[in-house]
Amino acid sequence: MLLAALVLGEHPSRPQQLGLAIGLAGILVIVRPGPAGISWDLLVIFGAALAFAGTFLGTRVLGRTDPPVAIPFWMCVLQTPPGLVLALTDWRPVTLAHVPTLLLIAAGGLAAHQCMSMALRLAPIARVLPVDYLRLPLIAAVGALFYAEPLDLFVLIGGAIVLAGVLVSQIRRRG
Repeated sequence: MLLAALVLGEHPSRPQQLGLAIGLAGILVIVRPGPAGISWDLLVIFGAALAFAGTFLGTRVLGRTDPPVAIPFWMCVLQTPPGLVLALTDWRPVTLAHVPTLLLIAAGGLAAHQCMSMALRLAPIARVLPVDYLRLPLIAAVGALFYAEPLDLFVLIGGAIVLAGVLVSQIRRRG
């Protein structure tokens, strides 16, 4: 939201600012940075967050002039070469049994990007971003349900805080 204010001139409302702060606090509860200082893990997370913010800004700008379907298309075109290079380091042949799963993943990914492109075309980043914060606790729930990953108390508390931040950020001013 800070970059959207600086780059795009989109200024979040007070509830959106408060919701963002609450959501960030929830993420810090989940990540739990230690007293030893900033670790490489946190630097990687911060770098990924900045890159992700760049994609939100780029999508919002492109949404002003380009159709929503074009944005995921060009994203796939641009990501395929580096993805292929990384895939070739541990390539395994695709069998016919893999095709339904791969098609499901591809369709889900494209649909998610299509929805995000459309959302960013219709609403400011400050309205869309907090809802995307729900991804973190939802991914934790999927990990617990489908992969037997343990949910610790910090993930549950942090997820509840993130949800509270999302709810606060979506409060609209009356009048």
